[in-house]
Amino acid sequence: MRLFVRVCRLTAGVFLLLSAGGAASAQTVAQVIPSLLTERITINGQSLNPVLVNDHGPAIDHTAHFFQGSFDRLFRVGTVTNGLLATQLTTYPIGYSSGGFTYTFDPTTSTDRRTSPSFGPAFADRPYTIGKGRWNLALNYQRATFDTLEGKDLQNEIHFYFQHNDCCPAGGNGSVGDVSRGDPPFEQDLIEATLNVNVSANTVAFSASYGLTDNLDLGVVVPVIDISMDAQLTSRLIRLGSENNPRPAGSPLNFHAFPGGSLENPYPAQAAASATGIGDMVVRAKYNFFKGGGDKGAAAVGVDLRLPTGSEEDLLGTGAAQARVSFIGSTALGGRFFPHVNVGYTFSGKGYVNELVSDLRQPHEANYTFGFDSALTSNLTVAADVIGRSLLDPSGFTDATREFACVSCPPLSPGFKEFELSSGNVNLLFGSAGVRFNPFTNLLISGHLLFPLRDAGLVDKLTPVIGVEYAF
Repeated sequence: MRLFVRVCRLTAGVFLLLSAGGAASAQTVAQVIPSLLTERITINGQSLNPVLVNDHGPAIDHTAHFFQGSFDRLFRVGTVTNGLLATQLTTYPIGYSSGGFTYTFDPTTSTDRRTSPSFGPAFADRPYTIGKGRWNLALNYQRATFDTLEGKDLQNEIHFYFQHNDCCPAGGNGSVGDVSRGDPPFEQDLIEATLNVNVSANTVAFSASYGLTDNLDLGVVVPVIDISMDAQLTSRLIRLGSENNPRPAGSPLNFHAFPGGSLENPYPAQAAASATGIGDMVVRAKYNFFKGGGDKGAAAVGVDLRLPTGSEEDLLGTGAAQARVSFIGSTALGGRFFPHVNVGYTFSGKGYVNELVSDLRQPHEANYTFGFDSALTSNLTVAADVIGRSLLDPSGFTDATREFACVSCPPLSPGFKEFELSSGNVNLLFGSAGVRFNPFTNLLISGHLLFPLRDAGLVDKLTPVIGVEYAF
């Protein structure tokens, strides 16, 4: 017990240091991407904006010519990105124990006896309860550094394209638009903006379970999250028209360039923020309604209530209450091998994704987990699971091809892949594998790895999870 208390104190101290040591941020984590997309890319009159280089007059700032009418689309992209991040960062699978030591009262001996020789899995529940009047305390730590979003690398693969507006009469340099988009040729030029994001989350999950009866456990999970996000928006000119069209005799030379003649913005826009605090707490109940004994298996139902205790402005919480109802089943093969399955459905309240948007709701979810835990020895258990979540019809993204007119560049109407809003189910799938070791008495030490089995949603290639647990 003393070891568990020391670990708790150490963890709390680490998070206090993280919180105190971080630089103060002028914006919340939820504002990083929307501000980057809507404010910093559309600011006019700065020296690092694209200009139209003209040998018959001064250079003219052309930022507004590319981004005219783009604010609403960019704002929506930014807020939906926040929705995905909030949903998946705050509900990312957390390894916590529902009770490594499980007991039931044996009337023949008038004592409690172990229900299973296995210490159970880390990312699934099992139907066994911890026993009337017993406590189970656990602390797990995991670190996730996310790599992809909807299969796109968070570095250099998320692109947006902006077309020059129809500003000028055909063949001229005036300021009155006409119906001939793409003439003059510089109207065919594009700006490609690339979003690069670094996002990581350190999570410590404190959990406690109490056996109210031999068949009913009550529990609570309190996650403490340290989240950090920094993003960069690079931009470059794609001269579909001004560079690929020959200069007619006697006409001025017109082409777009950043200051110094560069095609790339030498000063990318940047934004960053971090936060530390309590995430969305979970209150749990599990009722074991069938105890087959031996190899006949067991079954239970579970209810998890996720409370909106985390700050949605800092992506520490979803801002919405959620309730999950689950069926939990397990059986025994050979006395030491225990296949298990969890099937559930999560109901989500509307809530707010964050203060920037009010019409995006947390999606309902279909949940399932299946796998096994096996007692290799009396002190060592191995476990492996497949963890599935189907987010039902949330706003999301897809990689779509946009075509832009180019009169003289081969091939005609070149296509560029752009990150676009979409709808439909998002099917997340993870795998986990690990061990749980009992060094002495009622203490457990565990180590697991969480990894994606498909590239949907927000993905970390490998998430380590370590934990300590004590029962009494």
